[in-house]
Amino acid sequence: MMLVASKQSTYNSLSSSIAASTSSSSSSYTNSRRRRVPYTPSLKFRSSSRPQAPIAFDCLGYPGAGMPMREIYARGEIALAQMMDRGAEHVMVFAQSGIRRIHLVVRWPGYEHLECTFPIEVVLSSGHITRVQLAAAVTNTFIKFIEQAQNEGSSSPEWRFGSKGIQFTQLSLLSIAHLSEDAWRAEIAFWFCCFYLIYHPLRLSRIYSHFGQISRSPPSNTMSTAKFPETIEAFAINKTGGFEVLEKLTLPFPKVEPGHLVIKVEWIGVNFIDTYYRQGLYPYPSFPAILGKETSGEIIALPTDPGVLSSPDFQRMGYKVGGKVAVDFLGTHSTYISVPWIKAYPITHGVSTRIAAAGLIQGLTALTFFEESYKVKKGDTILVHTVAGGLGLLMAQLGKYLGATVIGTTSTKEKAELAKAHGADHVILYKEEDTVKRVLEITNGVGVEAVFDGVGKDTFESNFEMLRRKGTLVSVGNASGAVPPVSPLKLLPKNLKLLRPTMNNYLVTPDEAAYYGDKVFEFISSGVLKINIFKEYPFTQEGGQQAQKDLTGGKTTGKLLIKVHGNGNYRISLIGAALAKSGYILLADPSPEDSLVDLIDIKNDLFEKTPHSDIKNFFPVKHPEEHKEQRMSSSKFPSTVEALAIAQTGDINVLEKMTLPFPKVKPGDLVVKIEYIGVNFIDTYFREGLYPLDHFPTTIGEEAAGIIVALPTDAEVLGNPSYKRQGFEVGMSVAVTTMGTDQTYVSIAWSYVFPTHGVSTRIAAASITQVATAITFMSEAYAVSPGDTVFIHTIAGGLGLIFTQYAKHLGATVIGTTSTQEKAELARNNGADDVILYKEEDVVEKVRVLTAGRGVDVVYDGVGKDTFEMNFELLKRKGTLVSVGNASGAVPPFSPLKLTPKNLKLVRPSVSNYVVTADEAWEIGSKIFKMIRKRFRRIIGNLAFEHKLE
Repeated sequence: MMLVASKQSTYNSLSSSIAASTSSSSSSYTNSRRRRVPYTPSLKFRSSSRPQAPIAFDCLGYPGAGMPMREIYARGEIALAQMMDRGAEHVMVFAQSGIRRIHLVVRWPGYEHLECTFPIEVVLSSGHITRVQLAAAVTNTFIKFIEQAQNEGSSSPEWRFGSKGIQFTQLSLLSIAHLSEDAWRAEIAFWFCCFYLIYHPLRLSRIYSHFGQISRSPPSNTMSTAKFPETIEAFAINKTGGFEVLEKLTLPFPKVEPGHLVIKVEWIGVNFIDTYYRQGLYPYPSFPAILGKETSGEIIALPTDPGVLSSPDFQRMGYKVGGKVAVDFLGTHSTYISVPWIKAYPITHGVSTRIAAAGLIQGLTALTFFEESYKVKKGDTILVHTVAGGLGLLMAQLGKYLGATVIGTTSTKEKAELAKAHGADHVILYKEEDTVKRVLEITNGVGVEAVFDGVGKDTFESNFEMLRRKGTLVSVGNASGAVPPVSPLKLLPKNLKLLRPTMNNYLVTPDEAAYYGDKVFEFISSGVLKINIFKEYPFTQEGGQQAQKDLTGGKTTGKLLIKVHGNGNYRISLIGAALAKSGYILLADPSPEDSLVDLIDIKNDLFEKTPHSDIKNFFPVKHPEEHKEQRMSSSKFPSTVEALAIAQTGDINVLEKMTLPFPKVKPGDLVVKIEYIGVNFIDTYFREGLYPLDHFPTTIGEEAAGIIVALPTDAEVLGNPSYKRQGFEVGMSVAVTTMGTDQTYVSIAWSYVFPTHGVSTRIAAASITQVATAITFMSEAYAVSPGDTVFIHTIAGGLGLIFTQYAKHLGATVIGTTSTQEKAELARNNGADDVILYKEEDVVEKVRVLTAGRGVDVVYDGVGKDTFEMNFELLKRKGTLVSVGNASGAVPPFSPLKLTPKNLKLVRPSVSNYVVTADEAWEIGSKIFKMIRKRFRRIIGNLAFEHKLE
């Protein structure tokens, strides 16, 4: 491979440059269109070889941009195939040529005296060489040439290789093209640094092939431990405390475990969690303790454990000595680190180590929280507190990319403008405006689907006012202090979900790490996520302290970085390619903030100006005619009703059967004559005062069934399509679910009434609440799916048995608890796979055995206080705790940090808050009674128990 390069702009001008630089070489070009016979060891050519199509080496999605040679060298075949356009195809290069081996002859201006020839086998044991293997072979050949060239003098200083000259990191392999016979020309983009960091791709000459045998040694994959420094410099603390405890210390080189990568750190990312550890909010096991979780740098040694090296998960990551990685691991703010390989993310898609250190943790946090904590989707409205911070800006961008409306809060107008420039639709100045009022104005009083709150104590309570029904509160951090203990009942009025996750607990398996790691660099490279760097600090004690002071001072608008190693020549982020006069222009991001900039004219006017593109990137059952009644006139209503009511809260003795006035009938109400009422735990909660009542005497109960005796009189209601869809008629059997149903007649809004579709009122009263609870809690609170493992406390109770049947219907494995063998047998007969006798067995240990240590996906807990703590041990990572009731007493307030170790989700719902709109009522009502008729008639019939008002 003759590598001939010129800094002139046009293809034809190469000849004069080459002639001047290689005049003594008999094999140099004298004309760009005339090829001399090159020297080869055998002095032979395959004159009969037919022309072959060019072979391109492009990054996926960037045609013509080529592949950075450093990426080719640093990645394994699998990883490289995923990055390279058509790399995953097993394109057998040279398969039709008859060639089995080629020799690459390398020449370079200024090194005319140094000519190197290297062999490459193009027929391997697996077949002909692939596109990926050929790219690696060409790159490794050129590396050998550079290694030799660096030990030789250069007659052209401008073409010299070395730290003050041309570096391997500045080269990108574009393609190789067949010229004639066995001659090939390689094209390499040479990135020469000018003020605007625009890179001119320069032509290279020829690859000559011939027959022959020359062996080749692979590059070393590890640095000898004898070459590691004895000490490292690190940001560390000898005790917890204020900024002053942060020191720059000289410490022993870290112990290198067999499964670890050893990395020379280039950049450090500064995060709030660093301050939490420094303050002692999160404990260290010993001192001195090295701070920090986010770094980037270069691999200098691979693991030595054969099991790790042969692992498909490890091999898939494509680690190599010299490869660039970003690391998320505690204790990494030092000059060298030794970390588990799964904590190092290969930097892909041409992203620099500087940008990787700035974007890794916050980028992964935004991605995982928007995917796992709450799946942001098109049409959502989300609220991001402190939207102008590093994480907030990324969340704003990602939210817009996903199609959401983004509302943010910040402190100043300048920060507000920055947030809007990064995608925020509305920014609230919380020091000047009422945040709750503004959010409700923007959302027309509905509220937002999700809140992402990194502030903590100061904003926690107001989030509940701004969330809509069924919304999600993601507590991201504690910038203003830890959130105080909260009662799960705080979630009840709107059926909210609460999480206090960490990004690390979403990135545990190799699959998760590989997916999200590659995705974050893909989004950064493509411009979906623009990393805003606020400031860089020196790697000094003062620099480390000041970075934390600035971060916690609330005056930063982006990421804070500390530079550790590196010569200042940032690795280039290739984000596209454009065609210019002399070939390709590779667009890069030269600004300190790494934002996209327009390509501008260079003084010598080599290229045209090419601006970048903006990144936008039932069946109605009628009663027989003889049972129909005409609408009952209000004058025919009884003057009183009989009711189960209380005049005050208290024990069972406060419950009385009272005679009360007939309820007021509103124009939009149905009047129902009650035949059966269902008895539920919630009745006792109201009676005891656990849930507040606004007046006395009050009728209790939320479940009943009977016959419609009067329809609404409101013309607007009667014309409502949702009302008409229900097909209400006088004499129709219906079930009702609203507070105050335990009386002989009720007047109730039509949206709380459900036609029973042929199911008797007795069965309907026994099932409407429990079946509605099972359906909504197993679809809304947590969507049970085939393969899940569901845990149900008190599984042999009425609700527990319904839950069991429905979970089995959905394809889940069901584990439950109960008190006796008889109840356990009942639960098994209704579908339970395993039943634990909690009075005799260790529930946690039994679940651990049954799930092989993984835990369950969801717990439905109607017990409350006595079982609440246990649930955290039963659940698997990313599990959901659905607090169904309080049979043993109300759950005491707890810290949201209790959810953090496994990234759990807590819900404390009520069925009534899932069935509010007319559409929800119609859907759930029709589903309930269809299921009762088809699947649950036997068990519901056994459960039904008559409670007559007499």
